[in-house]
Amino acid sequence: MKKYDFVYADISAASGFLLQESIVQKIRGAVGMERILFGSDFPVVFASDITLEVNMVKRNPHLTEDEKERILGLNARELLKRVT
Repeated sequence: MKKYDFVYADISAASGFLLQESIVQKIRGAVGMERILFGSDFPVVFASDITLEVNMVKRNPHLTEDEKERILGLNARELLKRVT
C-alpha cells in the first residue's frame, strides 16, 4: 500500500484486528486510515454478523470518530468517486 496510492485494504470479517492498539498505530503510521474499507465477502466468520462487525468499529477505543466514519463509508465514497 505504501508503494501504490490506489491500493486499499478492507477489514471484512477481520475488524477484530483493529481492537489491537498496536495494529491501529501501525496502519496509521504506514498508510493512514484513509485507505481502509469496511466490508465485502460477508458473512464469512462463524458466529458473527454484519451488525457485530460494524459495532466493533463504532465502539473501537483506538480509532478516532473521523477514522470510524472513514472506515465505515467515507473512504469507499471517495474511492468510488476516483474510479467513476
